Amino acid sequence: MQENSALTVQHFDGEREAQTIARFQSLQAGQYWRALEEIPQEGISAGTVLLILSVRLVDDKPHTIILRPHPLQFGTGRTLRWRDKTGQAQRAWHGFKEHRFLLLDFLSLFEFEPDHEAVRAKEVAQIQTNMARLQAEMVEAQADPGRMNAIVEAGLREARAKPLGHTPRPRDQDQDEDSEECVAGAAVPQRPSRSTDLAFPVSQPPVDPSIAAIATGTLSEALETGITDQKIGALRTAAQQELQIATIKASWIQSKAGEISSELAKLTPFFDEKAQAALAHTEEVRNYVGELLDGIGSLNLYVGENVVVQTICEGAGAPRTEPLTFVQAKKLMDEELAVFEDLDQRFDFDSEARFFNALRAHPALIEQIFPTQRCVLVMCVSRRHIDYGDTWTNTVRNEENAKVFMLVRNGQNIHRVFSPVESHLGSARLFPTKADDQSMFFRGIDGTKIRFEDVAYSDALNAHEKHALHYKRFLILAAGLDHRLKLFGDFHDEGESLAFVSQRFQDRWCRFLHDDDAGSMLDGGVARPSYQSWIDSKNAYLRPGSRVLCQWRDLINPDTASGITKRTYQDHGRGFTMTANALSPMECVVAYKDGCDVCVDVHVQIDSYRSDRQFNAKVRVSKFRPNYWDHEEMPYLVLDAVEPEDLRWYIHHRNTRVNHLSYIRFFKRALKLVEAERAAEEPARQALLQALNDGCVGLEHERPALVHRAVIAWRAAHRGKPLPHPQQKATAEWRRLLDQMFSLSREGMGLVAQVQEFAQRHGYAPLRLVLSGKSKHVLYAAPQEDECDNRLMPHAWVHRITLTHTKTRFTEVSRKWALLPSKAASETTQHEWPGAQEWVRDSNFSSFERKQEIMGLCERFEQSVAPFLSTPDTATFGQMAADYLAALQESLDTSKTSIVLPVLAFPIALVSHKNTGEMGYLCIANRRAYRLLASLVPDDDCCAGYIREIKRQMSTPFADQEKFQSLWNRARDIRGDWQLIELDVSAFSGESPYIKAQAIKSVSQAARPPLSALMADWYEKWRKDASRFCRIWHPEAHIDANGKLLIDAMLGIEQPQGYCPVHARLVTYSSHSRDEGVAAPRYARWLDVAPIDAELPECPTPEIGIGMSSSTSEHLNRAEAIAAMTQTETSRGSMLVPSHERPDAPQPPQGVERLLIIPCE
Repeated sequence: MQENSALTVQHFDGEREAQTIARFQSLQAGQYWRALEEIPQEGISAGTVLLILSVRLVDDKPHTIILRPHPLQFGTGRTLRWRDKTGQAQRAWHGFKEHRFLLLDFLSLFEFEPDHEAVRAKEVAQIQTNMARLQAEMVEAQADPGRMNAIVEAGLREARAKPLGHTPRPRDQDQDEDSEECVAGAAVPQRPSRSTDLAFPVSQPPVDPSIAAIATGTLSEALETGITDQKIGALRTAAQQELQIATIKASWIQSKAGEISSELAKLTPFFDEKAQAALAHTEEVRNYVGELLDGIGSLNLYVGENVVVQTICEGAGAPRTEPLTFVQAKKLMDEELAVFEDLDQRFDFDSEARFFNALRAHPALIEQIFPTQRCVLVMCVSRRHIDYGDTWTNTVRNEENAKVFMLVRNGQNIHRVFSPVESHLGSARLFPTKADDQSMFFRGIDGTKIRFEDVAYSDALNAHEKHALHYKRFLILAAGLDHRLKLFGDFHDEGESLAFVSQRFQDRWCRFLHDDDAGSMLDGGVARPSYQSWIDSKNAYLRPGSRVLCQWRDLINPDTASGITKRTYQDHGRGFTMTANALSPMECVVAYKDGCDVCVDVHVQIDSYRSDRQFNAKVRVSKFRPNYWDHEEMPYLVLDAVEPEDLRWYIHHRNTRVNHLSYIRFFKRALKLVEAERAAEEPARQALLQALNDGCVGLEHERPALVHRAVIAWRAAHRGKPLPHPQQKATAEWRRLLDQMFSLSREGMGLVAQVQEFAQRHGYAPLRLVLSGKSKHVLYAAPQEDECDNRLMPHAWVHRITLTHTKTRFTEVSRKWALLPSKAASETTQHEWPGAQEWVRDSNFSSFERKQEIMGLCERFEQSVAPFLSTPDTATFGQMAADYLAALQESLDTSKTSIVLPVLAFPIALVSHKNTGEMGYLCIANRRAYRLLASLVPDDDCCAGYIREIKRQMSTPFADQEKFQSLWNRARDIRGDWQLIELDVSAFSGESPYIKAQAIKSVSQAARPPLSALMADWYEKWRKDASRFCRIWHPEAHIDANGKLLIDAMLGIEQPQGYCPVHARLVTYSSHSRDEGVAAPRYARWLDVAPIDAELPECPTPEIGIGMSSSTSEHLNRAEAIAAMTQTETSRGSMLVPSHERPDAPQPPQGVERLLIIPCE
């Protein structure tokens, strides 16, 4: 029970004294309080008496009062309207399940009602009075014919007043929301009488009583009076009136019965409220007893009931001087074990024996997990969600993986403890962080002040109390483990007493390690990048000659190794299958360049019943796309600049190990490899360091770094070869290493100024000065404006100038075009000028020279195609025929069962895909070059012999020689067999203009030929579509000022006679309804014809049950379109009739010709 304290306030003003005395009143669930005023936002009227269901406490003081709605309102949800303090109209839905008020608001709006029983008795009596009145009215009407006749008369009058039926009255919600009726608070709602909502039959005129007597009498009595047409009509009217009267009587009785039922239903909530009041009176006692029982139950933790303790390791205990440390952060079993063993995705709670065995086998694992010799921490198996392939299994097993247990270390003794407390099983940490605890620093909780009810759960606890409760229960558990089992060892001298749970005990004998509270930890030094950023930075060193550690299963995919993979185009799995498998899962290989790509070789074996052949497959590492194909672990790591110290840090860094499956096994393999290399290099490194010491080169503390930098650059420049042995000091490579260190020691000694003077002397802007792995100074310099080739894409190359140093200045040894690398392990940067990063670019061309070669083919189009456009001399034709025969023979060797003719192709434009960067040619090509050669043959027997040889070789695969002869004699098309095709830039080899047909590709649906015969129109159609996703470059000589292709006249291509293109649309309507009344329209088919540049009309929308279809085609001219349709329809027994000859048919818009398709008459 809670009480409102008496409030007495005295005010002094001279001699006057005013005194205010507040009333006392207990506040308890089960009491009834009366509303002092209307509360419209809760739907409570002034004077309404309500029951207190519950008094919610905060810090042992009343905070929130929960009231039960009035019995007549309980459960009757409705929309409430009111005005707020600013006068704004508000509305909200209220379900009338409960009313909630803060304490001060409640005391200002309600007063205690001691006579609540009398109030409720009066309200119940009123309902019972209403029920008695309604019952009396019903009995009286049925017993008194006069009363019932009056009801019938009233009903008939109402029916006559509303001859069209009842018109419902406006509802409350249709009123103006801002009106006073809407804003006023609602009192207890009264149910409207159903009698006012009845709709009566339409009234009839008065009926003669004699006719009414006949209508209600027998058939024989009616016949005796004589029956006529007029009497039959009167009898029908009389019968309808009697029906109307009977309906009125039945409706009135039904409405009264409904009102009685409604009044009776109002009594039920009053009886329910009495039960709730009795239950509310016991709330405080019930809560106290429940908390007491839960608190007593929590003492089971102390006696060890349902507490499981498992021994993992046994040995000597920790020194007595070692305090008990509580570790805040929760450890993860798989993330800790991953440092020592290779784990996969299948590691779960069934694998925990591996962890415990590792604890026994690896003392370093114990030191990694436990920060002190005497400590307590919490752990679970994994934070990962493991997919077991079934929803129910996923839920059950992942819950088990996340279940938390405690690990206790006492020297060499390690135990696991399972607590039955739910908060322990699912805890995120052992004790709260600063943010959780809302205090400066968590130092424990004083257990001497814990009462039974404090350790019980309550739905009123806030977040801080929940964290404190979790630790209180742990404190009880720890005290029991210490007193019963001495699990923590001997570390205090206070015996088995409650001192263990005191704040003093914890301050003296315990320590709290805040390793999961960022706000409480010191700065850890220089911030390192995330492991993925570190990997990206090391892989940026990828160059030909780089040492690359590859995990083949994750590196190989259709992008990187198309030769040993096959796409499956499925939604499940990896999206591809491997046609050959790597013989080793992981290898360190040396990269090389192939075109624009950096590649490595993998030794694979075909695993099938047909073959087990082994071979080397090419893997294009530079084409790997992260997150595009599924891969579980790291695909590759460039080792050129990898330090073992970095690998160790990421392996042992606990926060990084969250992603241990993706990298840690790979890193451990890389660490072994790098450490083995370091061990092998150690004699050479020591000899190099001694050489620096003997020559007093550089500062003493910088010499180890000079050796390290020189070794990295030398190995990268020599494709990963091992360092020369110290016994090989007389070799050139050893001298280069010494020169490398000497040059690195001279950084900043006037070197930069001399190189800058060299660049300015030659008119170049210096970008970067490096020392190569072969101990040569190299200057990267920006090209001059007239040296840049910005065709298709911006110029990407710079001058790479190798320098030699004389006594006074630098001179040039050699130069070449090169890309400025962002990083290169084979080069040591000595200085970088401002603006250098702007030239760190990439190119789709493998080199500057390759760009000139590729674009040169397009520029030489006219020169290359000229011999095939007129009859050449004998020698030239002989060479042309020999080239074709060589290409034909190569094509025939590809297939012995079919003939794939070589294609004559001449590039006219260069295409680069915007997304992938793939390069290709747009070519003018001829797939039937043998026809072209046959039309150009000079009048010479020797040249005719070439044609006969071509014909002989082509006919060999044909079993049917007549078919071959038909193919050979077929005439050339209107374009002379010329067409547009797309090729990869690698399709051409040597000087031959012929390519294999398999090299033809299409990146555009518009590559199909248009109706026009001109190549310029075909090119324009292709260009509009391809330019959406490709960059296009073409020599200016091939295009006019309007962008039109200028090769039709050169090739002799013209438009055919009668060229006036049109497009035609065939429209068909048909009935698909089962309703026989739905039929297709009379004119169900027609053909619309219009010029190619005019729009065809839209098809009219059919009625329901009628289907519509249409198809569009293009034709050379109108006559061709009509002829094609006439030929088709004549065979079907139909004919084409112009629509203007049938005025009742649908007519087309102006400029469109419509031909109706109707059956032949």
